[in-house]
Amino acid sequence: MPISEFQIFKVDLLAQHKEAIAQLYQLYSEKFPDLHDFWKGMAGEKIKQAEALRGQLEKVKAGQGDLDRGRFQVEGIRASLNFIIGQMQAARQQVPAMKAALSQAANTEDAIIEKRCFEVFLNPPADFVASVKALQASARPLLDQLKNLLTK
Repeated sequence: MPISEFQIFKVDLLAQHKEAIAQLYQLYSEKFPDLHDFWKGMAGEKIKQAEALRGQLEKVKAGQGDLDRGRFQVEGIRASLNFIIGQMQAARQQVPAMKAALSQAANTEDAIIEKRCFEVFLNPPADFVASVKALQASARPLLDQLKNLLTK
């Protein structure tokens, strides 16, 4: 079944969500020089994830796979995206407390949109599944570091 422009838009919106988080983490890397490498690493992971979403979307558009059309609601993605944009605007105006930035990052990483965004693809090919697992594995040390930083 061909996918609609709306479904393409939804997956692209998920990728934009990842990119906005990357921009927020990039901003934090500038605001918190002591954790510059950590925040840059977090931002880099989000960019890789956005690229994976768009790459798999191209395959689906070419007839290699399908989308779970009901998996995410655009309104929820937009609301989360707008919240992230608001966090960036606030951080540009006033440097947030480190704990607040870390807490916000932890909440963002725990959100369903973040944790399960790749579930928008139905029956993805084995290479995509392997790629997602590799992305999750490469992000794990940073997420562990995030948890450790929050407990300090």
